[in-house]
Amino acid sequence: MVGDDLEIDVSMARQAGCTAVLVRTGTDRDAPEDVADLSVTDLSELLPFI
Repeated sequence: MVGDDLEIDVSMARQAGCTAVLVRTGTDRDAPEDVADLSVTDLSELLPFI
């Protein structure tokens, strides 16, 4: 799951057993690096992982 909110997107991904990708453009852009499985600043950074 890809999202920009720790409490909603990353938390829901974890609960569903999905990989969590944090896009650092939203409310949690200063979150620690290890809060999601992958953190990116731009969606184009996801291409190598798809």
